[in-house]
Amino acid sequence: MEVGYYDDEIFLKSYFDILNCAYLPNGEIGFDCFGMNYYTLEQTKQIYEKVKENKKLPDREVLLEWLKPDIEKYNGFYILGA
Repeated sequence: MEVGYYDDEIFLKSYFDILNCAYLPNGEIGFDCFGMNYYTLEQTKQIYEKVKENKKLPDREVLLEWLKPDIEKYNGFYILGA
């Protein structure tokens, strides 16, 4: 199954409130759909817990598995926009 605009839209609507805390290159905090978003280790832990608590999120288990190594081995993660 190809990921398309509709899938991206569902993801953003579902996760925007949780992910809207990234450090952006311009020094602001937020989420940039077309740029670089950085999350610290502490933010990653908070995001993990929020996702874990909300059982209604789409592809929740996939995201939790993706975040685990970031918490165990790394200092956070990046999301690169389109």
